[in-house]
Amino acid sequence: MGIEQFSQNTPKHMVKFLTLHHGEILVLINEHLGREYFLDAANIVITFPREIALHRMESVVMILKTLAKLDATDTVVKDLILKLVERSPNAYLKLKRECYSNS
Repeated sequence: MGIEQFSQNTPKHMVKFLTLHHGEILVLINEHLGREYFLDAANIVITFPREIALHRMESVVMILKTLAKLDATDTVVKDLILKLVERSPNAYLKLKRECYSNS
């Protein structure tokens, strides 16, 4: 199902909630289900089509920074940060520099 079909077949309030609260949903996943579920869910959200803007991601960035500091060799966290940078370089380049200054 493409984004057009999803938008047409899903109640407007659900589409609005899902598109405006990505970050908050990911934080809740991290708090209640843990790191692995958070990383899996973050990967899904971060790889959404570019037409879907990511909102309220500040807390997600903080979680990724914390995870990167705990284990600088964690390739899953590094890949997520690189995907964010690729998706929106202006918004996330600072995050990459802070976490992986040698990359």
